[in-house]
Amino acid sequence: MTATPRTALPLLAAAQAQKHVTHNEALLQLDALLFARFLDRDRTAPPSSPADGDTYLVHATATGDWTGKDGQIAFASDGAWRFYAPFIGLAAYVVDEGVLIVFTGSAWADYASILNLQNVPLLGVNTTADATNKLATKSSALLFDNIGGGIQAKLNKHAATDTASLLYQTNYSGRAELGLTGDDDLHVKVSPDGASWFEGLKVARATGLVTLAGDPTSALHCATKQYVDGLAKGFTTGSLLFANASGAIAQDNAKLFWDDTNGRLGIGTASPDSVLTMNTTGAAGPAVLSGTGFHTIASQSAGGRLWLWDVAAGNPSIRMRRTNGTFAAPTGVLAGQNLALLGADGHDGTGFAASNTGGLSFIAAENFTTAAHGTYFSVQTTQIGSVSIAEAFRVWDDKRIQAGGAYVDLSYSYQQPTTGFAIAVGNTAGRLILDPAGALASGTVTLPAAPKDGQVLRLSSTQSITALTLSPATGQSVVGAPTTLGANAFAEFTYRAANTCWYRTG
Repeated sequence: MTATPRTALPLLAAAQAQKHVTHNEALLQLDALLFARFLDRDRTAPPSSPADGDTYLVHATATGDWTGKDGQIAFASDGAWRFYAPFIGLAAYVVDEGVLIVFTGSAWADYASILNLQNVPLLGVNTTADATNKLATKSSALLFDNIGGGIQAKLNKHAATDTASLLYQTNYSGRAELGLTGDDDLHVKVSPDGASWFEGLKVARATGLVTLAGDPTSALHCATKQYVDGLAKGFTTGSLLFANASGAIAQDNAKLFWDDTNGRLGIGTASPDSVLTMNTTGAAGPAVLSGTGFHTIASQSAGGRLWLWDVAAGNPSIRMRRTNGTFAAPTGVLAGQNLALLGADGHDGTGFAASNTGGLSFIAAENFTTAAHGTYFSVQTTQIGSVSIAEAFRVWDDKRIQAGGAYVDLSYSYQQPTTGFAIAVGNTAGRLILDPAGALASGTVTLPAAPKDGQVLRLSSTQSITALTLSPATGQSVVGAPTTLGANAFAEFTYRAANTCWYRTG
């Protein structure tokens, strides 16, 4: 044998001359391999001025003095390079990387990749592990990162009666615990001192139901899920819950209802047809306003506004509807009945007026049918020094305005008749203006067929009419009818509904 079997150190031969050469070569080789230290393992070209003892691991495709020495250990000595082949198990420290590597026989591997940490009895990171805490760490934070997907932290216990939990401590004394403590339900517990424990929440493993600890009848205590479920039995979809006279949660589906499908609230109805539908049928109003179905009280409102409707791309509107009979069996509205009333009054220092002191009324002008919905509009006021409300003016169904019993009528009919004419004056014309080309021998004017009480009709002509016939409609009469009419002359008549008669008033 001329060399050692593992490190290939040269051996001295018997009777060898110049034994010091072989011995020195072995020492140099030991200097390169013993506790090996590589300055670099990535170089492909040797440094230009290496110091004796500098050692490198030659990288693949080496050049210069390292050509053909890929994977060997280059050791500088006396201005030259010595090369040695690594052997299995050789360990080295890579200076520029600060890592330990070991030769496996075919490649160099980082020490960390071949360390076997299986079944390590104790492991302490920056602290000391013990028989109970076999893995211990003292750190500001712990990081468990993923390798490109999800990640789980698992706590596995041996039996259902054991505990698998996270224990939160203050100075090594327990204050909160989360986990499977004594069974397979999820528990959340807290402690003021690490000795007395109070359970705040439990999630049943079989159903997922959550139980909140506490007395549900005590102030600031949470109701348990079972308690809420018990109260919820029998509730109707859409019911809004409230506290009844005894303080218990209750429902009245017919009087308070939420239509979640359409986003509608019903008060007094379970079938709201608008965003807010109120049905006060049969409901008693406040004592001071008997029969009132909707009452709003406000001490003060900004700018004096109590109600405000904002509408986008439409017309704000308030609509009131009336029927006779009942909602179940409605009948038509009759002439003279009030369709809607907007009233107002004020406080006199003693109380509010018993009735309105001003109002706007919408009144049926005829019996309502599917083909007839005639209405008129009435404005009522109370005169100064009086407490009695009275109609101030009225807007009739034919658009005429009646104020204080007299008509304000700006309507007229303009005609250019010829002799022998026959003109019937419409119900909404307040004046008939005749403008013939010349004097007329004769003509007939028929008065309005359906005049209002107090209605005024003025007849005038720019030319004379020798024989004028003023004819009332069926059932009417005329007092003081003219038989002729001079040029630019006129005759005025006022209708009295009580006796269906036209009286000449001008």
